[in-house]
Amino acid sequence: MASGVKRKEMAEKALHIASKEYNVGLIKPSDRIVAENDFQQAALDYLQTVFNQRRAAFNYLKATGTLTIDKL
Repeated sequence: MASGVKRKEMAEKALHIASKEYNVGLIKPSDRIVAENDFQQAALDYLQTVFNQRRAAFNYLKATGTLTIDKL
């Protein structure tokens, strides 16, 4: 999951830079859109990873019979 966090952070920084470059006319709108799409995909991948990890933990607790309210 650490690599997902790094990827998301890097995509966010790239988007920030692309936004600034677009605002001053250094890049085309399509380049700005590519940066936006990359960030959105990285954020989605991260959230899917977190969801899958939590679902796996839930299924583990359920399978072992240790799923109780106090463990949630």
